[in-house]
Amino acid sequence: MMTNLMTNFAKSIAGAFFERDRKSIFKVLEYFLIVAIFIGGVLTSHAFVVQDYFDSYFLLIPLALTLVCVPLDLYDYGHKVK
Repeated sequence: MMTNLMTNFAKSIAGAFFERDRKSIFKVLEYFLIVAIFIGGVLTSHAFVVQDYFDSYFLLIPLALTLVCVPLDLYDYGHKVK
């Protein structure tokens, strides 16, 4: 996922720089925001682990989100196929 994201990020930077395309500028900002949020999550997780704020029950949060989002996504996908 990150490899594809970084490839698209580089293509958008090249498009914004060499072609002066306004759409590419907004794509660069979008990809930069995604990468920044990813890095922020990594740093936050690291800080929680190092400071001993991390407990095993925090692992239930992504599990709960997955258990809610996957069925909703499958339900929505079923309506789009018909």
